[in-house]
Amino acid sequence: MKLKKTLGLMGMLILFLNPINDGFAQDITPNKFQYFKKIPQMGKGLSSIKLDAQVYDSAGHLVPDIRIFDQDGVEVPYHKYNGFSKENVETIDFRILNLSEDQEILRADFIRESSLVETYDQITIDIASRNFLLSPNLYGSTDGRDFFPIHTKGYIYSFDDINKGHNNIIAFDEVNYNYLRAEFEIAMGRVSPKDISKVSYTKNLPYIPMEKQIESDIVSLTQIEKTTEIVLDMHYTNLPLSAITINADGKNYYRVVKILTGDEIKKMNLIAEDVISSFDIGDYKVDNNKIKIDTTCQRYVKLIINNEDNASLKIGGIDFFYLPDTLVFETELDKTYSLYYGSKAYRAPIYDISYIAAHIDEKTLQESQLGQENINQNYKKQDIPFTERNPYITTISIALAVGVLGLIVAKNLRDK
Repeated sequence: MKLKKTLGLMGMLILFLNPINDGFAQDITPNKFQYFKKIPQMGKGLSSIKLDAQVYDSAGHLVPDIRIFDQDGVEVPYHKYNGFSKENVETIDFRILNLSEDQEILRADFIRESSLVETYDQITIDIASRNFLLSPNLYGSTDGRDFFPIHTKGYIYSFDDINKGHNNIIAFDEVNYNYLRAEFEIAMGRVSPKDISKVSYTKNLPYIPMEKQIESDIVSLTQIEKTTEIVLDMHYTNLPLSAITINADGKNYYRVVKILTGDEIKKMNLIAEDVISSFDIGDYKVDNNKIKIDTTCQRYVKLIINNEDNASLKIGGIDFFYLPDTLVFETELDKTYSLYYGSKAYRAPIYDISYIAAHIDEKTLQESQLGQENINQNYKKQDIPFTERNPYITTISIALAVGVLGLIVAKNLRDK
């Protein structure tokens, strides 16, 4: 009997500390968010906005506490995208007409096969070889007789060392030639004509979110034993960092870089480790100074560059980029909208629009920019229940209840 009473009291305690509520049935109103940004008026239909650094800085981790309201305070469903799926693909296959070699120059002629694509701005050349560097010269013709130069960008190369890179795409301004003639100067390695196996043009047409650059300030730059340590102030926190570019002066170098982040300079956690390098022979140069990252960062970032036994690199600058999320929602002609954010009480919503999101064509979206940040004068923190403002109470109370219950059960078993 004593055990039953104890269990009943424990259950009442848990319900008292954590009242049953439905996260989606709560009365969520604009006055429960600290900040808002107005969204410029748009037409009827599906519209989109991109989150900015201020929103990430004031919202929670992974921005769950953002809501859109119209001028009447009615919540508007949205879907948060990192990008759209790749569906549309353009392709062209080129048939190889002839291959030859003359004094370290590879020559190849191609003809475009039938295609629905009229123009193209790159070709992919599959070469069955390793450790080579080719400088391409490209020419185009409509009839296969008169060829005209095509200004190309970059080199064709492939190295066993993954950090030195691999590239088999020749890029150029858009053309519509039926015939292509390529001359490859062999700058390094050994490649024979028979190694050229396929030439094609393939281009995915996805929605590609645009990276945004974020300004940062160097707090300190120090040399410690064989490493260079750079601490930077991002001025914002919670940004979905996508890339860091380290602009270093020098050539033929290879450096391992560790990236740490934290809200305090003296307390940081490792989030990535990668390599920056420069490969330079004669007039041919391949730089690899951009480190891809897919994580949120805090206000401070530390870069630790391992110089081994080499002289320190001269750092010309460091650029940070983040990939903003896109919100897609439906708008009406006669309504205005605002984005509200900055409330620890709410988790990310799940709306019906999320289930049809994969079928939305990004080309049909109206895009708008967020306005300036405003402090919500109607924000009332006290209106949010204590347990919602302090969600850790749920975990602690349940853990305590389970612990006490376990002790009581164990004691009752011993008494028997």
